[in-house]
Amino acid sequence: MNMLSHLAPTGRRPTSPTPADAPLGLARQRLLSQALLQAQRGAESTEDLRLDLPPPGEVRIRNLVHRGAPRPVFKTTSVKLGRVVQCESALEHEAALLLDVSPAVQAFAEQPVRIHYPTQDGSRSHIPDFAMLVADGLMFVEIKFEKDVDTEVRERTCYLEGQLGALGVGYRLLTERHLREGHYVQNALRVLRRARHAISEVQLLATLEKLRAADRVPLAAFGWSVADSQEAVGIAKLIMSGQAAIDPNGPLSDRSCVWLARETACAGGAA
Repeated sequence: MNMLSHLAPTGRRPTSPTPADAPLGLARQRLLSQALLQAQRGAESTEDLRLDLPPPGEVRIRNLVHRGAPRPVFKTTSVKLGRVVQCESALEHEAALLLDVSPAVQAFAEQPVRIHYPTQDGSRSHIPDFAMLVADGLMFVEIKFEKDVDTEVRERTCYLEGQLGALGVGYRLLTERHLREGHYVQNALRVLRRARHAISEVQLLATLEKLRAADRVPLAAFGWSVADSQEAVGIAKLIMSGQAAIDPNGPLSDRSCVWLARETACAGGAA
């Protein structure tokens, strides 16, 4: 599976958009928590795996921000979750941006669980960088720079892919080769920069109706490069919700086309 099919903005059509990002973020977190709990119960049925979940009321099994932290922490405010996401590296930060912007990702969390698994010399524990909930179910994602992918990482990845896969849970290792392909990260930044702004439900629905009437048009028609454009905010939120479709392979600009998600199959790339 190409993980970028989950991480890139696509034309998936979920529920209607809403400007209430924080309450929706809590609802998304509950869905992910339920999926993690189900995975924990599944692991209990095996002899080899054990999953530790965050304490009640917490979203992380390990908090990266604390006094005496040994390494810098990258933080970003997630539009999808309505909270700050903590990352241990610039590459994890880029992955968080892609998870946040992708309409295929219903919810995600960093430092989500501690996985205990056997090795030839005993047992070890591992905290994947992210858990994400997609249409296919729950998936754990580990982010590594290519130079850090050693024998231990490869063996662990192979083992967890098989063991978790038997429980219906995915596990993937992603490097900069996957995440920095094409224009995905820069496009995510461009969408999120606009989607962070507030918009009324009336204005959001008006933007949707304008898009429906316009068919396939450049982003310039919605003031994409105009400061404080509410229509640009609306389009960005529609892209994140999966109701508006774009071509994520080219750099987003005023000339890039946007269209209703239902037209994705017959539409081309950015103009």
